[in-house]
Amino acid sequence: MTNPVNKVNADIPVLGRLLQVMMDLVMAHGGQVHPGVRLVARDGQLAVHCNRSMCDDGLPLFRLPRELLIPVDSIQWSSHDDRLQATSGLEPLTAVQRELLAVHVDLYNASNKLPWAAKHLPVVALRSHVPLVDAIQAIRPGFGREAHEAAWTFIRTRVFNLDGKRVLMPLMDLLNHHPKGGRFQVDASSMTMAVAQTGDDDECFAAYGGRRDVLDMALHYGYADSRTPYACVAPLACGLPGLGRLQITSRRVQALHPLDPPQITYDDAGVTLSHLTCDRRHPGRLHTVLRLALLGLAKKRGQGGDGAGRAVRAAAGQILEDNLALLQDVARLAGPLIRDVPAAAMLSEAVSLQAGILRDVLQPAAGDSSQGR
Repeated sequence: MTNPVNKVNADIPVLGRLLQVMMDLVMAHGGQVHPGVRLVARDGQLAVHCNRSMCDDGLPLFRLPRELLIPVDSIQWSSHDDRLQATSGLEPLTAVQRELLAVHVDLYNASNKLPWAAKHLPVVALRSHVPLVDAIQAIRPGFGREAHEAAWTFIRTRVFNLDGKRVLMPLMDLLNHHPKGGRFQVDASSMTMAVAQTGDDDECFAAYGGRRDVLDMALHYGYADSRTPYACVAPLACGLPGLGRLQITSRRVQALHPLDPPQITYDDAGVTLSHLTCDRRHPGRLHTVLRLALLGLAKKRGQGGDGAGRAVRAAAGQILEDNLALLQDVARLAGPLIRDVPAAAMLSEAVSLQAGILRDVLQPAAGDSSQGR
């Protein structure tokens, strides 16, 4: 597709040249770019805009043949003088994939992404603060289990899992996140991104968080996302009057239904849920799921629905109390680091946002499971 009106708008000439090279490579090798696209670089931040007056034509924002997606699992990464380097493992890449990878690396370095990652990604910036790491692991047990340097930790924030293999996505990588952004659509031949604009300006977004909650976004991507509606309940166990034990693990399963139902397991001790997710937009959903699980437990105990209703109220209150206590531990330990460690300040903000969603969902209905779904 010829595209003479594509534009690049950059405050640093080298960024503008690199963005133009990336776009030219994509289009020269069968990719499509919407005619209204403008690639923007400002203060080291990269974004994609599209002229609103040209966005009603049904054309995708980007279409990338699969051959232009860059597999990274074989690549070894390192850093030198705060610059990202791909040191080995390039043999599986095609010639055009190597060209595009080189542009990606140069673009990241020109926009100082690695120094940013070292200061803002918690798994790198906070790993020496053991008590804080332990407090985070009480909420997210997998956090920090694998020690990676800043280079690979940063690359992990840019990749897409395609058929079990991680790939970099030329041009699509420039899209910022928004929960109402476009979704990555993949078929046998290509990856496509639709035009998705969520505000009054021309910026386009991708939704790359899935059901990641505030804390997940902070720990993985290094920023506090005030727009996500999700807060996942931390792993915990609490007693249910007359019913036994409720246990919630951190074993997330793929959401195949809007209620995001957990896997439910009953045993002599009580009931175990694989996960539990608060959605600020639909607070009643959590209580519906919780009530169904506890109704099943009540029946196994030979009790009626009234017992399950009381148990839901008690469980909601205990879940909220336990989660707020865990988040407060993180905030308390991060507090002394806020002035000197950007990741600690960001994490403190994320903890506050996470607590707000938990309160909104669990507090009002610690009594009422009849809220709107």
